[in-house]
Amino acid sequence: MPTLEWIGKDKVINHDKEIPFRLLKEKPELSINGDESENLIIHGDNLEALKALLPKYYGKVKMIYIDPPYNTGEEGWVYNDKVNSPQMKDWLGKVVGKEADDLCRHDKWLCMMYPRLKLLKELLIEEGVIFISIDDYENHHLKLIMNEIFGINNFISSVSRITKKGGNAGRFFAPSVDNIVIYAKNKEIAKQFREILGIDDLNRIYKEEDEEGPFYWRNFYESALDLERSINTRYFIEAPDKTKIIPPEGHRWRRVEESFLKEKNQGIIKFEKVKKSPHLDEKGEPAKWEVFYKLRPKPFVPNNFYVFEENIQNALGTIALNQLDIDFPFSKPPQLIKKIINLCIGQEQTKTRCVILDSFAGSGTTAHAVLQLNKEDGGNRKFILVEMEDYTNPITAERVRRVINGYGDVEGTGGGFKYMELGPELFDKHKQIIGDPAYDDLADYIFFTEAGTTESKAKKNKKDFYIGEKNGVHYFVIYKGRGDRKLISDNVLEESFLTIVDKYEGKKVIYADAVLLDDETLDEHKIEFKQIPYEIKAF
Repeated sequence: MPTLEWIGKDKVINHDKEIPFRLLKEKPELSINGDESENLIIHGDNLEALKALLPKYYGKVKMIYIDPPYNTGEEGWVYNDKVNSPQMKDWLGKVVGKEADDLCRHDKWLCMMYPRLKLLKELLIEEGVIFISIDDYENHHLKLIMNEIFGINNFISSVSRITKKGGNAGRFFAPSVDNIVIYAKNKEIAKQFREILGIDDLNRIYKEEDEEGPFYWRNFYESALDLERSINTRYFIEAPDKTKIIPPEGHRWRRVEESFLKEKNQGIIKFEKVKKSPHLDEKGEPAKWEVFYKLRPKPFVPNNFYVFEENIQNALGTIALNQLDIDFPFSKPPQLIKKIINLCIGQEQTKTRCVILDSFAGSGTTAHAVLQLNKEDGGNRKFILVEMEDYTNPITAERVRRVINGYGDVEGTGGGFKYMELGPELFDKHKQIIGDPAYDDLADYIFFTEAGTTESKAKKNKKDFYIGEKNGVHYFVIYKGRGDRKLISDNVLEESFLTIVDKYEGKKVIYADAVLLDDETLDEHKIEFKQIPYEIKAF
């Protein structure tokens, strides 16, 4: 498979492993209904934030949407100094090219994106999908590194979207289209995309309703490209006045006769008397009847161009922000994100239990879309936003607050979120625990690094210091915090703990500051002791 080379690649290809693990700390005063919500807005460098999410969200995110910097060379590029390696610090401090033939900025963009994409892949569930908005400047580069990270076989599509109508920008062509590149983590098990009509489309097209839901009366005949193969769908139908009718030449009924009769008995076929029907009677004359059947809304395979029609242009993003009195340039429309969500996770069975992540959150469009969708269909989708800029609270979070509570003429959606900041690193360069981390933070980290997953077959039990089970091995962390106490304190594996251990069958791995049991006792109770912090794995 062809791969892309650029200056600095050798320093960033495994840079995700070098990123220090930081804890996430809530700022309750900036949250809204934080105690009741699993939604997160994280302020901090998205590379470090994605690493911090791994212990809890590894393999749990259903869909990712990101809108990374388009790197046109015309804007101040905030990621210039954010790739943390010695070679990149030296190189990124030099000139950011704005000329068309200055490829330095493309190298910088690739160095910024590569480790972030690797971490995003780890957060996706196996059938998860990632959508990336991108323009022509980096589209080809993006696909090459996505092929390298996600695998070329997991490419789904590159969808074109009309962003505006015309304009005088651009030297040769007015830029009016961007691209949405779509990859699956595992295409073989990814859910097949289906287009699901929104509320406005339902009301516009399916104007009638019965006990089974909305529908409209659709003509029962259609064109027949191959008349020889359509012989079973060209037959006479008896109209209410006992005359018999058949579709005009070159056309056929939409069902074979047996299916038609079944649907007629079910009451989903109707006849209408007209002055001049397109159908013919037995004499070959224009009939007096037309035939219709009930068509109900159902998902269909989307078209990779018309799926984002002209009515989802960027101007709608500006309108949405104006309604909330938020000033922010180049915001994507909430309708775009809602469309994307409905394409891959709008199904009834998943809308209440999925996590949607946006690690280039900007003004918070993704959260806006998730909250609106939940209100429209009663779903309980969760969102995680990450934004590094200083406007995270006054713009990103404030927009979400106004969407939740309502603002002006905009009705509130309800819901909430926790506002998080990146805390200190968990370990120093000597692998000593820094400060006094919360039990849950340390427990989640240790289970993830031991089991390689966040999913446990047994529920965490803080009272027993029990953190989970994987492949028959039970994991414990005896940790009551440090405070001002000495190393050997309450965080000790001693004889009194054996009554707890013996409730769990099989091997036990127990982390603690120290152990007061001899090797014979440890073997008897199938215990492997690991000392905090020295034997905690790094990732």
